[in-house]
This record gives sequence, structure tokens and C-alpha cells, in this order.
Amino acid sequence: MLIKLTRRIAAVGITLGGLAGCAALSPPPDLPTYAVAPGARVGVLLAINPAAAHEHVGTTVFNNFNEEQRFPWSLPDRVHADFVQALQRAGYEPVELDPAKFKAEVLARLMVRNNGQWAVAADRAQDFAALRQELHLSALIVAYSTPTLVSRECTQYGCTDRVAQNSGLFTRSMLFATTWFAVPGFDTVVYSLDPPIGLSAYEPLLSIAENKVKRLRDMKEPGNFRYVTDEEFEPVSAWVSEYAEQIANAAVLSIEGKASKPR
Repeated sequence: MLIKLTRRIAAVGITLGGLAGCAALSPPPDLPTYAVAPGARVGVLLAINPAAAHEHVGTTVFNNFNEEQRFPWSLPDRVHADFVQALQRAGYEPVELDPAKFKAEVLARLMVRNNGQWAVAADRAQDFAALRQELHLSALIVAYSTPTLVSRECTQYGCTDRVAQNSGLFTRSMLFATTWFAVPGFDTVVYSLDPPIGLSAYEPLLSIAENKVKRLRDMKEPGNFRYVTDEEFEPVSAWVSEYAEQIANAAVLSIEGKASKPR
């Protein structure tokens, strides 16, 4: 019995935290020649949940909990500042989109792959026209909060996905072992609008987004596991802040015409 249990735990550990490439999509279309010139208008639409949490999955469901945490800054303000400053440094004009008119989850599906090239989704033609003809945008950045896949645990009986509902700390305990993850709980989508290109499918955005959940291997056990202090939460805050800056800088590099097809 002990041998079987040990093997099962080992099987779980193989995929805990290792998600890159788990569900590889077909390669994106070849990149057409493009570059958004400095001075161009770039739309920015953010729908970031300010909430932070410590979400825990234990050995049994009776050990699970979800406790409120806090960052030392406002997450929506931090993400907004990173994108706007990165755009301005590159000479672009950030244009704030009205969330009453445009929905982040809708614009995140603005384009589709069609016959080996990018095309505006048929049901998003009106939104695309508004972005191009009314607002005169050359590119678009959309960032929005969404549940985030943290790990995939697989045994001979199948796989279980562990999903964080919020930004913050996600912990997984199995018997006496705990794994710690810092989670920026938002997705980022970047488009060139002329020509239409889903830049998020290419480097450098692709790799950064695929590795947004960070396993905190040196995380110290808090004094009270369930109620993490602000100081103990600092490694989580640091990674979420660093990730926001990374994804903002990568978005601007891609808009500048420096995207490349993943190998």
C-alpha cells in the first residue's frame, strides 16, 4: 500500500507546475511584414480585478480554503501604468477605450486564424470598424482578469487541473509537502490592426504569457499558513509586479514589429 501511494505521489509531482507545452496549439500563420510607426495611436482596454487571495488545495477537500490577501499597491493601477509608460517610451499615443462601449472579453476575440492568415472575426467586424475608422487605432492591447491554470496533476487515472480564481498565492499540499505558486491572474492580448495580426501568438509575448505562473521554490513557511502577513506575501507581490512589467514591455516590442514566429 505504501509503495502504491508513493508512486501515485511521484506521478502527481511530475506535472505539478510544469504547464508549458501541455496543450500546444498549431503554429500561428507566418508573420506578414508589419510595423506600427512611432506616433501611432494604440488602444488600451483593461479589466483587472483588484482582489488578491491565498487559494489552497489540500490533501482532501476539507483542507481547502480561499482567504483574502492584498498587494501593497492597486493591481489595476500597476498594470495600467506599466502598459501606458511602455507605450509612451516607445513614442506611441495610448488611447483609453471606454469600457461602457467595449468589453475586454469581447475584444480579446477580435481576430481568428483563417486559411493560414489572420482575419477579423465575423461577429467582431463592427468593433473592428469602430477601432480603425472612428478611433484611428493602429494596434490594440487588452488585459483582463480570468481564472488561471496553475498546475496539472496526472496519475494513471487521469489528470486534474488546478485553477486559481484570483491573482495572488496558490498553494497545493499533498500529505506533508506544499508547493507555492505566485499567480498574475490576468490574460493579455495584443493586436496589430493594420494589417490584422494576433501578436500574442508570437514571441516574445507567447513565452512570457505561458510562464506567468511562477513556482516559489524558496518561499518560507508563514507563521500562520492560512493567514499570510503582508511581509510574508511579498514574494508573491514582487512576481506579479515583475510579470506586469514584462508583459507590457513585450507587448510594445511586438507592436514595434519585433515579433517572431515561435520555433
